[in-house]
Amino acid sequence: MSGTGNRRRGEARRAGYRVQIIYTEPEFQMRNPQCPPEFSCSRHNPEAESPQEAVREAVDYFDLCAEHSAVGWRRIIKSVTVKPS
Repeated sequence: MSGTGNRRRGEARRAGYRVQIIYTEPEFQMRNPQCPPEFSCSRHNPEAESPQEAVREAVDYFDLCAEHSAVGWRRIIKSVTVKPS
């Protein structure tokens, strides 16, 4: 079982998913015209069993980070892409 870690024989390796979130910060961008028109955030979830689970976890994490950022402007999600990793 070389290279399989804790997996049992015949058990498939889960690669998980990588999620990319494209978002804007309208109030910040209005005050800072030199900043980019969009920002991105990527999150890898090797334990996700489906693309939907990976997206849900990534968006929850994105929201948590926004809540704890201590800034007063909004972050608006423009797109979410998910790919197997």
